[in-house]
Amino acid sequence: MRSSGAQMSFNIECLREKDVEESAKAILQFLKPLGGQLPPFLQDSKSIGRMIFGPHAVTLIARRDEKIVGIISGIVLRQTIGEMTAPQPRIELMISDAECAKEHLDSKLVGKFLEQVKSQFPNAPAVETTLPVPIPEAYSSNGFAFAGFFKGAFQGREAFTVILRKQLSRSNTPVM
Repeated sequence: MRSSGAQMSFNIECLREKDVEESAKAILQFLKPLGGQLPPFLQDSKSIGRMIFGPHAVTLIARRDEKIVGIISGIVLRQTIGEMTAPQPRIELMISDAECAKEHLDSKLVGKFLEQVKSQFPNAPAVETTLPVPIPEAYSSNGFAFAGFFKGAFQGREAFTVILRKQLSRSNTPVM
């Protein structure tokens, strides 16, 4: 039992192959309230598993008492800057249990994701993500800054989406 005001810790780790199916099912449970508003590739666990695991993905899972309570996943694209090709990580999905979100799990996941990207891709110049407005504190408190926006559809409605970027390294090559 938890005492009032006390926070329990989270175990945040890189997704391993043996945890892909469990993680995909957890994502489906987290997204279930959105129902028919989900794109088809987020409606079955096999598709989600391919999205969150492999050489193209960086995925961390947060556990509390062996239960998955949060997931952050990103894809790593290749970006050409002048003559140099660099990895460009992009956070595509972050979900957490509502109770754990009150304990700032989202911010912890973003921070650990940044650490993992720096370790796994030391030449990555930045990490990007896109979000509907307003900007969640989990990103702004980890140094993400406004990089632009676009107008498109979000959950079946027309909306503006903000592009955020976190610089990871300094480079003499301008990034456009």
